[in-house]
Amino acid sequence: MRPMKLALVHTPSVWVTSIPLGLAYLKAYLAREQPEVRVRILDLNNRFFRDARGRLGGLCARCPRQADVTCVPPELFFRGEALAQAEQAFYDSATFHDKERYAEAFALHNEHYSWAMRCLDTVLKPFVARPDARLDPAVRALLRPDLDAIAAEAPDLVGFSAMTMQISYSLALAKLVKEELGVPVVLGGHFVSVYDPAEVMRANPFLDYIIYKEGERGLAGLVKNLDTRTFADVPNLVYRAEGQVVVNKEGWVNKLDELPFPDLSDYDLSSYFSPTPVVPMLHSRGCHWGRCAFCEEKSASAKYRARTPKNVVDEMEARQRDHGVKHFLFCDQTITATSLERLADEILARGLEVRYGFSGFYASRQVTRELLEKAHASGCRWLYIGVESLTQRLIALMDKGTESGHLLDVIRWCRELGILPFASYFFGFPTQTAEEVKEEARLAKEHAAYFTLPGDGGEFYLTRDSDIYRHPEKYSVDELETHVSFATATGTITSISPRYRAPGLSGAQAKKLFLETVGDDYPYEAGAFWSHFVLLGDNNVDLVFPRAYYRSQLARPLRRLAEGASPAPDPHERGPHVAKVSYHLGLALAAEGLHADALPPLRRAAELAPDSPAALRALATSELAAGEPDAALRAAERALACSEPDLGLEILVASCHERRGDRKAALEIYRQLARRFPSKIALFRQVGRLSRLVGDEPSVPSAEPAEPGY
Repeated sequence: MRPMKLALVHTPSVWVTSIPLGLAYLKAYLAREQPEVRVRILDLNNRFFRDARGRLGGLCARCPRQADVTCVPPELFFRGEALAQAEQAFYDSATFHDKERYAEAFALHNEHYSWAMRCLDTVLKPFVARPDARLDPAVRALLRPDLDAIAAEAPDLVGFSAMTMQISYSLALAKLVKEELGVPVVLGGHFVSVYDPAEVMRANPFLDYIIYKEGERGLAGLVKNLDTRTFADVPNLVYRAEGQVVVNKEGWVNKLDELPFPDLSDYDLSSYFSPTPVVPMLHSRGCHWGRCAFCEEKSASAKYRARTPKNVVDEMEARQRDHGVKHFLFCDQTITATSLERLADEILARGLEVRYGFSGFYASRQVTRELLEKAHASGCRWLYIGVESLTQRLIALMDKGTESGHLLDVIRWCRELGILPFASYFFGFPTQTAEEVKEEARLAKEHAAYFTLPGDGGEFYLTRDSDIYRHPEKYSVDELETHVSFATATGTITSISPRYRAPGLSGAQAKKLFLETVGDDYPYEAGAFWSHFVLLGDNNVDLVFPRAYYRSQLARPLRRLAEGASPAPDPHERGPHVAKVSYHLGLALAAEGLHADALPPLRRAAELAPDSPAALRALATSELAAGEPDAALRAAERALACSEPDLGLEILVASCHERRGDRKAALEIYRQLARRFPSKIALFRQVGRLSRLVGDEPSVPSAEPAEPGY
């Protein structure tokens, strides 16, 4: 009897530098617990990105959506050698450590592939949801190299590990594996740990099993009992029994030192877009604090457990010995001051020459300059610090347990000592006021010599299973509204980001006010792959630039390519190409708030693609923002006339009427929408607001079933 063969699959689309640590843990654990099972890890994300232009170009050639104006034309997307040169910059040490060249390469690469992954999502989600005779051949051709790689292993079981950005690709490939290879499929990873795994199972009948949260014990139990199907005692397993979805109780590994070191033998460490390998590690699992009001991660992982410093440094020594590696990225949710100091002490005691960073650092009052000096001496070069806000009232409301003045001190100490700090920061936490944003801007400017916000910070969004979701009244949040994230013929998956209402500024409003207040003198901190920060920090390369440089060289590289793309002289011969380039140039300008500049290319796109709802919607949106409500109304009504039922377009039409001064017309639209969609609270708020403005009663006709297509 031949041994069982298991293929563990890591799919696109995550960062090109991502070495799949979780799958390496699973392989090592199974090798110890069930050595008769042969496990092979297939890093299809790495394979995809090494030939992304060929794979995506092939998809474009076959995709029935290629005539759609919203698709980025391949001529623009892969124009010249710009992308190849950007990728090469990540391997070349001299270019890598030139801050301007690195930042420009990352900006170009990041925008290109964020577009590519959005493109993949638009074809993979429908493929998973239901058959489409026009689309399916293109998707099957795209996934054929991946399916062939899996088939070559002749597996008895195929496992997929997926984060949210990988889920469409993983499900599409899992569907093909089930159809063409006929072997059992199991899905694990972060996605099924924060979403409802039973919903995921019901919506995707080709999935045989799901393992949520930690995977070692669950996968070992599944493999051991696969033939007998006696699964009742297998922790974290989701399966079908007698027509029902069964979700087993959660389990976890209590002592992390008892886990074997991850098995990296299936990875070519030199192929992960870095001049030298940076290996991922874990010091702990879970979060020691576990109280931040906005965080859902406590639902994705079990209780906090940490490895001993000896065990961690033993692994670092093993990597140096076996792979010649000296750079490490710890992927913990958070590390405490005490744990960082103990780790530094162990490294220094052994005289180990390493460089490392942490993707989660809890800057409590226990963090001192002396501690950071010791961490730097031991090789620490990057810390991702959870700042979130400089307003102490909001920090207390978030239950962060930190102090704004001390956070600024920690970041200053890091810069002075040679540790790159990365300040996690977001705008729009419930109840945040304009005065608080302005005060944060004042503090940021005052400390701009060392305190900057990577990418100008993010925007707050509410997540299910956070304390805000469970106790909204504590945060003045109300009118929570859940919605469907993904639907198939057999079920729906509920989004983990419910809509809500709360006093204060939205994330977009707060961020806009902050940037207006700090002004053009406030520096810009460019992005990088997290593992690269360890290498950049090792060479004292920060990515802080004058804002003028950001605007001219780093912002919207796709816009610069679109501006440089010369349409063919005959617009009829290459109308679709010209329309696409014009549309994306207009979108890029609009995204920067340059709506007046966006109008000429958007009008050209709408002229060349007169039946495109997307082109007309974009045109109407920019015309409205540019102060042309009459023209915007005409474009929005044209878009509505040539589209499927679209709630967003109807709201846009109502906005155009209101901007034209016709509030009664806008009110009538909102009343009709509220009648058709009684669960959408925001529509009733608009009815009430406009009714007060025009002096009418805020009445809404009795509800009717929602129309299909919304």
